[in-house]
Amino acid sequence: MEILSLVAFALLCLYASMRPPVAFALVLLMFPMELVLQSNSSILRTPGIGVQLVNIAIGMTALLAVLRLSLRTVGFMRSFISPSSMMAYGLLLWGATTLLWSPGREAGIEATVGQLPYMVVILVLGPLLLPRVDALVSCVSAVLVIATGLCLIVLINPEFVVKNGRLGFEFGGGLLTNPLSLGELGGLALLLGILTRRSTLGSLAVPLRVAAVLAGTAVAIQAGSRGQFFYALIIAVPFLPLAAPVKNVRNLILALVAVVFVGLVVSSLLDTLLSGFAAKRFSLDEMLYGTSSSSTRVDNVLGLGLAWAQSPTAWIFGLGYYAFNGLFPNNESSYSHVVFADVIFEMGLPGVVFMSWFVYLTVRDSFRLYRLAADFPLERAACTVLIALFVYQLLLVNKQGNLWGSMYFFLMGILISRLVATWDKEADAVDGSAVSGSFASSWQPS
Repeated sequence: MEILSLVAFALLCLYASMRPPVAFALVLLMFPMELVLQSNSSILRTPGIGVQLVNIAIGMTALLAVLRLSLRTVGFMRSFISPSSMMAYGLLLWGATTLLWSPGREAGIEATVGQLPYMVVILVLGPLLLPRVDALVSCVSAVLVIATGLCLIVLINPEFVVKNGRLGFEFGGGLLTNPLSLGELGGLALLLGILTRRSTLGSLAVPLRVAAVLAGTAVAIQAGSRGQFFYALIIAVPFLPLAAPVKNVRNLILALVAVVFVGLVVSSLLDTLLSGFAAKRFSLDEMLYGTSSSSTRVDNVLGLGLAWAQSPTAWIFGLGYYAFNGLFPNNESSYSHVVFADVIFEMGLPGVVFMSWFVYLTVRDSFRLYRLAADFPLERAACTVLIALFVYQLLLVNKQGNLWGSMYFFLMGILISRLVATWDKEADAVDGSAVSGSFASSWQPS
Protein backbone atom coordinates (compact mmCIF):
# COMPACT_ATOMS: atom_id res chain seq x y z
CA MET A 1 0.00 0.00 0.00
CA GLU A 2 2.85 2.35 0.84
CA ILE A 3 4.56 1.87 -2.54
CA LEU A 4 1.25 2.21 -4.37
CA SER A 5 0.40 5.51 -2.67
CA LEU A 6 3.88 6.93 -3.29
CA VAL A 7 3.78 5.95 -6.98
CA ALA A 8 0.30 7.42 -7.38
CA PHE A 9 1.44 10.68 -5.76
CA ALA A 10 4.54 10.82 -7.99
CA LEU A 11 2.40 10.32 -11.11
CA LEU A 12 -0.02 13.00 -9.94
CA CYS A 13 2.86 15.45 -9.41
CA LEU A 14 4.23 14.62 -12.87
CA TYR A 15 0.83 15.27 -14.44
CA ALA A 16 0.36 18.46 -12.42
CA SER A 17 3.75 19.81 -13.55
CA MET A 18 2.27 19.86 -17.07
CA ARG A 19 -1.17 21.11 -15.97
CA PRO A 20 -0.91 24.34 -13.92
CA PRO A 21 -4.55 24.25 -12.71
CA VAL A 22 -3.91 20.81 -11.20
CA ALA A 23 -0.65 22.07 -9.68
CA PHE A 24 -2.65 24.87 -8.04
CA ALA A 25 -5.07 22.28 -6.66
CA LEU A 26 -2.13 20.45 -5.09
CA VAL A 27 -0.86 23.68 -3.55
CA LEU A 28 -4.32 24.38 -2.12
CA LEU A 29 -4.63 20.85 -0.73
CA MET A 30 -0.99 20.48 0.29
CA PHE A 31 -1.49 19.88 4.02
CA PRO A 32 -4.33 17.33 3.90
CA MET A 33 -2.49 15.60 1.02
CA GLU A 34 0.54 15.38 3.30
CA LEU A 35 -1.50 13.82 6.10
CA VAL A 36 -3.15 11.25 3.85
CA LEU A 37 0.18 10.15 2.38
CA GLN A 38 1.87 10.04 5.78
CA SER A 39 -0.87 7.76 7.08
CA ASN A 40 0.17 5.18 4.47
CA SER A 41 3.94 5.65 4.52
CA SER A 42 6.51 5.14 7.24
CA ILE A 43 9.05 6.92 5.03
CA LEU A 44 7.01 10.12 5.15
CA ARG A 45 6.82 9.95 8.94
CA THR A 46 10.61 9.92 9.32
CA PRO A 47 11.74 12.90 11.46
CA GLY A 48 13.58 15.61 9.57
CA ILE A 49 13.25 15.84 5.82
CA GLY A 50 10.98 12.79 5.67
CA VAL A 51 7.97 14.61 7.09
CA GLN A 52 8.58 17.47 4.64
CA LEU A 53 8.91 15.40 1.47
CA VAL A 54 5.30 15.82 0.35
CA ASN A 55 5.43 19.60 0.71
CA ILE A 56 8.79 19.72 -1.06
CA ALA A 57 7.43 17.61 -3.91
CA ILE A 58 4.37 19.83 -4.31
CA GLY A 59 6.55 22.95 -4.19
CA MET A 60 8.80 21.55 -6.93
CA THR A 61 5.75 20.57 -8.96
CA ALA A 62 4.40 24.12 -8.73
CA LEU A 63 7.78 25.53 -9.72
CA LEU A 64 8.03 23.26 -12.79
CA ALA A 65 4.48 24.14 -13.81
CA VAL A 66 5.25 27.86 -13.49
CA LEU A 67 8.45 27.54 -15.52
CA ARG A 68 6.66 25.60 -18.24
CA LEU A 69 3.83 28.14 -18.28
CA SER A 70 6.28 31.05 -18.52
CA LEU A 71 7.82 29.57 -21.67
CA ARG A 72 4.44 29.07 -23.34
CA THR A 73 2.60 32.24 -22.36
CA VAL A 74 3.08 35.75 -23.72
CA GLY A 75 3.04 38.39 -20.97
CA PHE A 76 3.21 35.70 -18.31
CA MET A 77 4.09 38.05 -15.45
CA ARG A 78 1.35 40.48 -16.40
CA SER A 79 -0.53 41.74 -13.33
CA PHE A 80 1.51 39.57 -10.96
CA ILE A 81 2.43 42.63 -8.92
CA SER A 82 -0.83 44.33 -7.98
CA PRO A 83 -1.96 46.68 -5.21
CA SER A 84 -3.51 43.68 -3.47
CA SER A 85 -0.30 41.62 -3.54
CA MET A 86 1.73 44.62 -2.37
CA MET A 87 -0.56 45.03 0.64
CA ALA A 88 -0.24 41.34 1.52
CA TYR A 89 3.55 41.26 1.12
CA GLY A 90 3.83 44.58 2.96
CA LEU A 91 1.81 43.28 5.90
CA LEU A 92 3.91 40.12 6.19
CA LEU A 93 7.13 42.15 5.98
CA TRP A 94 5.92 44.62 8.58
CA GLY A 95 4.90 41.75 10.84
CA ALA A 96 8.40 40.30 10.59
CA THR A 97 9.89 43.75 11.30
CA THR A 98 7.87 44.14 14.51
CA LEU A 99 9.63 41.08 15.90
CA LEU A 100 12.47 43.49 16.74
CA TRP A 101 10.50 44.74 19.77
CA SER A 102 8.11 41.84 20.38
CA PRO A 103 8.15 40.17 23.82
CA GLY A 104 7.60 36.90 21.92
CA ARG A 105 10.50 37.56 19.56
CA GLU A 106 12.25 34.19 19.84
CA ALA A 107 9.14 32.09 19.16
CA GLY A 108 8.00 34.59 16.52
CA ILE A 109 11.27 34.36 14.59
CA GLU A 110 11.04 30.57 14.62
CA ALA A 111 7.43 30.65 13.38
CA THR A 112 8.21 33.20 10.64
CA VAL A 113 11.28 31.39 9.33
CA GLY A 114 9.33 28.13 9.31
CA GLN A 115 6.65 29.70 7.11
CA LEU A 116 9.01 31.26 4.54
CA PRO A 117 9.05 28.23 2.19
CA TYR A 118 5.24 28.08 2.29
CA MET A 119 5.06 31.78 1.47
CA VAL A 120 7.13 31.17 -1.67
CA VAL A 121 5.03 28.20 -2.79
CA ILE A 122 1.60 29.61 -1.88
CA LEU A 123 1.89 33.38 -2.38
CA VAL A 124 4.55 33.58 -5.10
CA LEU A 125 4.09 30.46 -7.22
CA GLY A 126 0.38 30.00 -6.46
CA PRO A 127 -1.03 33.07 -8.25
CA LEU A 128 1.25 32.45 -11.25
CA LEU A 129 -0.38 29.06 -11.83
CA LEU A 130 -3.75 30.63 -12.72
CA PRO A 131 -3.11 33.56 -15.08
CA ARG A 132 -6.60 33.53 -16.63
CA VAL A 133 -10.17 32.74 -15.64
CA ASP A 134 -10.36 29.74 -17.97
CA ALA A 135 -7.54 28.18 -15.94
CA LEU A 136 -9.60 28.83 -12.80
CA VAL A 137 -12.48 26.83 -14.31
CA SER A 138 -10.21 23.81 -14.79
CA CYS A 139 -8.73 24.32 -11.33
CA VAL A 140 -12.13 24.19 -9.59
CA SER A 141 -12.82 20.83 -11.23
CA ALA A 142 -9.39 19.53 -10.17
CA VAL A 143 -9.86 20.68 -6.58
CA LEU A 144 -13.30 19.04 -6.43
CA VAL A 145 -11.93 15.72 -7.71
CA ILE A 146 -8.81 15.64 -5.52
CA ALA A 147 -10.53 16.92 -2.35
CA THR A 148 -13.30 14.36 -2.70
CA GLY A 149 -10.76 11.60 -3.29
CA LEU A 150 -8.77 12.59 -0.20
CA CYS A 151 -11.93 12.66 1.93
CA LEU A 152 -12.92 9.17 0.77
CA ILE A 153 -9.42 7.85 1.55
CA VAL A 154 -9.58 9.34 5.04
CA LEU A 155 -12.95 7.69 5.66
CA ILE A 156 -11.94 4.21 4.51
CA ASN A 157 -8.34 4.19 5.77
CA PRO A 158 -8.22 2.32 9.11
CA GLU A 159 -5.16 4.38 10.10
CA PHE A 160 -7.45 7.36 10.73
CA VAL A 161 -9.22 7.16 14.08
CA VAL A 162 -11.23 9.53 16.26
CA LYS A 163 -9.86 10.34 19.71
CA ASN A 164 -11.36 12.90 22.07
CA GLY A 165 -13.59 14.15 19.30
CA ARG A 166 -10.68 14.65 16.87
CA LEU A 167 -9.79 12.77 13.71
CA GLY A 168 -6.22 11.77 12.89
CA PHE A 169 -3.82 8.85 12.72
CA GLU A 170 -1.85 7.48 15.62
CA PHE A 171 1.89 7.89 15.86
CA GLY A 172 3.94 7.25 18.97
CA GLY A 173 0.90 6.84 21.16
CA GLY A 174 -0.75 10.12 20.13
CA LEU A 175 -2.22 11.93 17.17
CA LEU A 176 0.48 13.18 14.87
CA THR A 177 -1.89 14.93 12.51
CA ASN A 178 -3.49 18.32 12.73
CA PRO A 179 -7.28 17.77 12.80
CA LEU A 180 -7.81 21.35 11.58
CA SER A 181 -6.28 20.43 8.21
CA LEU A 182 -8.67 17.51 7.88
CA GLY A 183 -11.57 19.69 8.99
CA GLU A 184 -10.65 22.29 6.38
CA LEU A 185 -10.41 19.55 3.75
CA GLY A 186 -13.93 18.40 4.64
CA GLY A 187 -15.27 21.95 4.65
CA LEU A 188 -13.64 22.65 1.28
CA ALA A 189 -15.15 19.50 -0.28
CA LEU A 190 -18.55 20.36 1.19
CA LEU A 191 -18.40 23.93 -0.09
CA LEU A 192 -17.34 22.95 -3.61
CA GLY A 193 -19.86 20.12 -3.72
CA ILE A 194 -22.65 22.61 -3.09
CA LEU A 195 -21.43 25.48 -5.26
CA THR A 196 -19.94 23.76 -8.32
CA ARG A 197 -23.17 23.88 -10.31
CA ARG A 198 -21.31 23.95 -13.62
CA SER A 199 -17.86 22.55 -14.37
CA THR A 200 -15.73 20.87 -17.01
CA LEU A 201 -16.57 17.43 -15.58
CA GLY A 202 -19.63 16.80 -17.75
CA SER A 203 -21.78 13.84 -16.65
CA LEU A 204 -19.43 13.12 -13.73
CA ALA A 205 -20.25 16.44 -12.07
CA VAL A 206 -23.47 15.44 -10.28
CA PRO A 207 -22.26 12.14 -8.71
CA LEU A 208 -18.97 13.78 -7.79
CA ARG A 209 -20.73 16.69 -6.11
CA VAL A 210 -22.92 14.28 -4.15
CA ALA A 211 -19.81 12.36 -3.05
CA ALA A 212 -18.09 15.64 -2.10
CA VAL A 213 -21.00 16.70 0.10
CA LEU A 214 -21.29 13.30 1.80
CA ALA A 215 -17.57 12.65 2.30
CA GLY A 216 -16.70 16.28 3.11
CA THR A 217 -19.42 16.52 5.74
CA ALA A 218 -18.35 13.23 7.33
CA VAL A 219 -14.67 14.24 7.49
CA ALA A 220 -15.38 17.75 8.84
CA ILE A 221 -17.68 16.38 11.55
CA GLN A 222 -15.32 13.60 12.64
CA ALA A 223 -12.39 16.03 12.67
CA GLY A 224 -14.27 17.98 15.33
CA SER A 225 -13.67 21.15 13.35
CA ARG A 226 -16.81 23.05 14.13
CA GLY A 227 -15.77 26.29 12.47
CA GLN A 228 -14.67 24.65 9.22
CA PHE A 229 -17.95 22.72 9.05
CA PHE A 230 -20.45 25.43 9.97
CA TYR A 231 -18.65 28.18 8.05
CA ALA A 232 -18.85 26.08 4.87
CA LEU A 233 -22.59 25.68 5.33
CA ILE A 234 -23.17 29.33 6.19
CA ILE A 235 -21.23 30.52 3.14
CA ALA A 236 -22.85 28.04 0.75
CA VAL A 237 -26.39 29.40 1.30
CA PRO A 238 -25.90 32.98 -0.02
CA PHE A 239 -23.40 31.92 -2.68
CA LEU A 240 -25.53 29.14 -4.19
CA PRO A 241 -27.78 31.47 -6.25
CA LEU A 242 -24.70 33.41 -7.35
CA ALA A 243 -23.06 30.29 -8.78
CA ALA A 244 -26.22 29.44 -10.76
CA PRO A 245 -28.79 32.28 -10.71
CA VAL A 246 -32.40 31.17 -10.23
CA LYS A 247 -33.98 32.46 -13.46
CA ASN A 248 -36.77 29.92 -13.96
CA VAL A 249 -38.86 27.31 -12.16
CA ARG A 250 -36.46 24.50 -13.08
CA ASN A 251 -33.48 26.26 -11.51
CA LEU A 252 -35.55 27.09 -8.45
CA ILE A 253 -36.54 23.45 -8.01
CA LEU A 254 -32.93 22.29 -8.45
CA ALA A 255 -31.72 24.83 -5.89
CA LEU A 256 -34.38 23.74 -3.38
CA VAL A 257 -33.55 20.07 -3.94
CA ALA A 258 -29.86 20.82 -3.34
CA VAL A 259 -30.61 22.67 -0.10
CA VAL A 260 -32.94 19.93 1.18
CA PHE A 261 -30.41 17.22 0.26
CA VAL A 262 -27.58 18.98 2.09
CA GLY A 263 -29.83 19.58 5.10
CA LEU A 264 -30.77 15.90 5.29
CA VAL A 265 -27.13 14.80 4.89
CA VAL A 266 -25.93 17.15 7.62
CA SER A 267 -28.69 16.17 10.05
CA SER A 268 -28.20 12.45 9.42
CA LEU A 269 -24.41 12.50 9.74
CA LEU A 270 -24.47 14.64 12.88
CA ASP A 271 -26.79 12.09 14.52
CA THR A 272 -24.84 9.09 13.19
CA LEU A 273 -21.23 10.13 13.70
CA LEU A 274 -21.39 12.04 16.97
CA SER A 275 -21.76 10.57 20.41
CA GLY A 276 -20.45 11.25 23.90
CA PHE A 277 -17.72 13.89 24.08
CA ALA A 278 -17.72 14.42 20.30
CA ALA A 279 -21.43 15.25 20.35
CA LYS A 280 -20.88 17.59 23.29
CA ARG A 281 -18.23 19.50 21.29
CA PHE A 282 -20.86 20.36 18.69
CA SER A 283 -23.38 21.60 21.26
CA LEU A 284 -24.09 25.34 21.34
CA ASP A 285 -23.01 25.63 24.96
CA GLU A 286 -19.63 24.00 24.29
CA MET A 287 -18.99 26.11 21.18
CA LEU A 288 -19.69 29.29 23.13
CA TYR A 289 -18.13 28.54 26.51
CA GLY A 290 -16.16 25.28 26.40
CA THR A 291 -12.51 24.50 25.72
CA SER A 292 -11.31 26.13 22.49
CA SER A 293 -14.59 28.02 22.29
CA SER A 294 -15.65 31.50 21.22
CA SER A 295 -15.26 32.73 24.80
CA THR A 296 -11.63 31.53 24.78
CA ARG A 297 -10.94 33.67 21.70
CA VAL A 298 -12.65 36.63 23.33
CA ASP A 299 -10.50 36.25 26.45
CA ASN A 300 -7.36 36.07 24.29
CA VAL A 301 -8.30 39.23 22.42
CA LEU A 302 -9.23 41.11 25.60
CA GLY A 303 -5.92 40.19 27.24
CA LEU A 304 -3.94 41.28 24.19
CA GLY A 305 -6.00 44.47 23.89
CA LEU A 306 -5.39 45.39 27.52
CA ALA A 307 -1.62 45.00 27.09
CA TRP A 308 -1.84 47.17 23.95
CA ALA A 309 -3.84 49.86 25.76
CA GLN A 310 -1.24 50.09 28.53
CA SER A 311 1.61 50.78 26.08
CA PRO A 312 1.22 54.14 24.24
CA THR A 313 3.98 53.28 21.75
CA ALA A 314 2.05 50.14 20.82
CA TRP A 315 -0.85 52.32 19.66
CA ILE A 316 1.32 53.30 16.69
CA PHE A 317 3.88 50.51 16.26
CA GLY A 318 2.09 47.61 17.90
CA LEU A 319 3.26 45.21 20.60
CA GLY A 320 5.16 43.18 18.00
CA TYR A 321 4.27 40.02 16.09
CA TYR A 322 3.84 36.99 18.35
CA ALA A 323 3.66 39.26 21.41
CA PHE A 324 0.83 37.09 22.74
CA ASN A 325 3.31 34.25 23.21
CA GLY A 326 5.62 36.38 25.34
CA LEU A 327 2.90 38.15 27.31
CA PHE A 328 0.95 35.01 28.19
CA PRO A 329 3.52 32.17 28.32
CA ASN A 330 1.19 29.93 30.32
CA ASN A 331 -1.58 30.12 27.72
CA GLU A 332 -2.18 26.90 25.78
CA SER A 333 -1.85 28.81 22.51
CA SER A 334 1.02 30.87 21.12
CA TYR A 335 -1.32 33.42 19.53
CA SER A 336 -4.82 34.80 20.02
CA HIS A 337 -6.28 32.82 17.07
CA VAL A 338 -7.88 36.03 15.75
CA VAL A 339 -5.73 37.50 12.99
CA PHE A 340 -7.49 40.86 12.85
CA ALA A 341 -6.89 41.32 16.59
CA ASP A 342 -3.24 40.38 16.12
CA VAL A 343 -2.92 42.95 13.34
CA ILE A 344 -4.45 45.73 15.43
CA PHE A 345 -2.68 45.06 18.71
CA GLU A 346 0.59 43.44 17.62
CA MET A 347 1.27 45.38 14.40
CA GLY A 348 -0.20 48.76 15.21
CA LEU A 349 -1.27 51.42 12.75
CA PRO A 350 0.84 50.24 9.77
CA GLY A 351 -0.57 46.74 10.15
CA VAL A 352 -4.13 48.08 10.26
CA VAL A 353 -3.53 50.12 7.09
CA PHE A 354 -2.03 47.16 5.20
CA MET A 355 -4.78 44.73 6.24
CA SER A 356 -7.67 47.16 5.73
CA TRP A 357 -6.49 48.09 2.26
CA PHE A 358 -5.93 44.46 1.31
CA VAL A 359 -9.47 43.49 2.38
CA TYR A 360 -10.96 46.56 0.64
CA LEU A 361 -9.16 45.80 -2.64
CA THR A 362 -10.20 42.16 -2.52
CA VAL A 363 -13.85 42.95 -1.82
CA ARG A 364 -13.90 45.56 -4.58
CA ASP A 365 -12.30 43.20 -7.08
CA SER A 366 -14.60 40.36 -6.02
CA PHE A 367 -17.65 42.35 -7.12
CA ARG A 368 -15.91 43.27 -10.33
CA LEU A 369 -14.80 39.71 -11.09
CA TYR A 370 -18.34 38.42 -10.62
CA ARG A 371 -19.76 41.11 -12.92
CA LEU A 372 -17.21 40.24 -15.60
CA ALA A 373 -18.07 36.54 -15.42
CA ALA A 374 -21.83 36.90 -14.95
CA ASP A 375 -22.76 36.11 -18.58
CA PHE A 376 -20.56 33.01 -18.83
CA PRO A 377 -21.89 30.01 -16.82
CA LEU A 378 -18.61 28.14 -16.37
CA GLU A 379 -16.61 31.24 -15.52
CA ARG A 380 -19.35 32.58 -13.24
CA ALA A 381 -19.48 29.33 -11.25
CA ALA A 382 -15.69 29.18 -10.91
CA CYS A 383 -15.41 32.83 -9.86
CA THR A 384 -18.20 32.34 -7.31
CA VAL A 385 -16.26 29.43 -5.80
CA LEU A 386 -13.08 31.52 -5.61
CA ILE A 387 -14.86 34.41 -3.90
CA ALA A 388 -16.58 31.99 -1.51
CA LEU A 389 -13.19 30.49 -0.64
CA PHE A 390 -11.89 33.96 0.21
CA VAL A 391 -14.82 34.51 2.58
CA TYR A 392 -14.24 31.01 4.01
CA GLN A 393 -10.60 31.80 4.71
CA LEU A 394 -11.55 35.22 6.12
CA LEU A 395 -13.69 33.51 8.73
CA LEU A 396 -11.14 30.78 9.47
CA VAL A 397 -8.20 33.12 10.09
CA ASN A 398 -10.29 34.91 12.71
CA LYS A 399 -11.06 31.62 14.40
CA GLN A 400 -7.73 29.79 14.34
CA GLY A 401 -5.09 31.76 12.48
CA ASN A 402 -2.00 33.88 12.96
CA LEU A 403 -0.50 36.27 10.43
CA TRP A 404 2.25 34.12 8.91
CA GLY A 405 0.02 31.04 9.11
CA SER A 406 -2.72 32.59 6.97
CA MET A 407 -1.21 32.12 3.52
CA TYR A 408 -4.37 30.79 1.87
CA PHE A 409 -6.34 33.82 3.01
CA PHE A 410 -3.87 36.11 1.25
CA LEU A 411 -3.65 33.77 -1.76
CA MET A 412 -7.39 34.03 -2.47
CA GLY A 413 -7.32 37.82 -2.31
CA ILE A 414 -4.23 38.12 -4.52
CA LEU A 415 -5.69 35.71 -7.07
CA ILE A 416 -9.02 37.55 -7.27
CA SER A 417 -7.26 40.84 -8.02
CA ARG A 418 -4.87 39.21 -10.50
CA LEU A 419 -7.70 37.62 -12.49
CA VAL A 420 -9.58 40.91 -12.69
CA ALA A 421 -6.51 42.76 -13.95
CA THR A 422 -5.71 40.01 -16.48
CA TRP A 423 -9.30 39.94 -17.75
CA ASP A 424 -9.28 43.72 -18.22
CA LYS A 425 -6.04 43.63 -20.16
CA GLU A 426 -7.24 40.75 -22.35
CA ALA A 427 -10.32 42.80 -23.18
CA ASP A 428 -8.17 45.85 -23.98
CA ALA A 429 -6.15 43.76 -26.42
CA VAL A 430 -9.36 42.74 -28.23
CA ASP A 431 -11.28 45.98 -28.61
CA GLY A 432 -8.70 48.61 -27.67
CA SER A 433 -10.83 50.04 -24.92
CA ALA A 434 -10.76 49.56 -21.17
CA VAL A 435 -13.49 47.56 -19.52
CA SER A 436 -15.21 49.95 -17.16
CA GLY A 437 -17.95 48.62 -14.92
CA SER A 438 -19.20 45.98 -17.36
CA PHE A 439 -17.93 43.11 -19.44
CA ALA A 440 -16.56 43.79 -22.91
CA SER A 441 -18.87 41.69 -25.07
CA SER A 442 -16.33 41.27 -27.82
CA TRP A 443 -13.97 39.22 -25.64
CA GLN A 444 -14.71 35.61 -24.91
CA PRO A 445 -12.62 33.65 -22.40
CA SER A 446 -11.18 30.49 -23.87
